[in-house]
Amino acid sequence: MERGDLIAKNIATLLPQAQALDAHAKKNCLVVVVANPANTNALVALSVASSLPAENFSALTRLDHERLRGLIVEKLRESEEMSSMQGSGVCRTTLAHLCASIALPPHSHPHLVSVS
Repeated sequence: MERGDLIAKNIATLLPQAQALDAHAKKNCLVVVVANPANTNALVALSVASSLPAENFSALTRLDHERLRGLIVEKLRESEEMSSMQGSGVCRTTLAHLCASIALPPHSHPHLVSVS
């Protein structure tokens, strides 16, 4: 999928969420955008939810880093254990959720500390 196609698809999901944030969220809420391209989606959310301060928005770009690490580990395992890995493999959705759960705490910590 091309980047432009991905952005267009994400806007359909992102727009109602950003509108709800703009209408109902407390002005001190923190917004972490996870869906890729995270930087672009964060900018879209920020422009739609314009009643919230810009410094309350962040993009989980570390997710790409963790996803890549996961893919490298997966490939290394495949090359080392080719016979045992045949037919099983790692579910991409599970890998994406795992990477997000690994990436979120280091991303969130500086934001949570600065708010406290």
